[in-house]
Amino acid sequence: DAAEAQRREACRAAALAQRECAAAVEEGTGHLSAQLKQKSKLLERLEADRATLRAKLEHEYEAAESSERRYQALLAESVEVHRERMQAMQAMQTMQKTNEQLRAALVDAEGMNAKHETDVQRKVVRRFSDAAGEGRGPPADD
Repeated sequence: DAAEAQRREACRAAALAQRECAAAVEEGTGHLSAQLKQKSKLLERLEADRATLRAKLEHEYEAAESSERRYQALLAESVEVHRERMQAMQAMQTMQKTNEQLRAALVDAEGMNAKHETDVQRKVVRRFSDAAGEGRGPPADD
């Protein structure tokens, strides 16, 4: 019966080893399960962060597009304002030249008027002198 006792002892040792192995497997499985839960939570948090970042990126992209559209509109408006300013400046230069020409014409006209008045005064003086020299009265108006 020594063999039977040895067999029983071997069975107990095998059962103990099996329980220890099962406990080790259970412990390892529990540890792996905890790690898996921890990594799953980390992955969920990373996915949530990724979704948040993607939403922020979309918002920034839309804001950048909006800013670009505003910039283009302001640039077009600036070009139009510049064009209008240049046209106004050209019109002012034209008016200034016309004004200068009108001033010159006015000066010429005033000079011609003064010369004409001087000529008329000389004629009147000559007529009076001629009439006085001949003994007549003042000349008749023409």
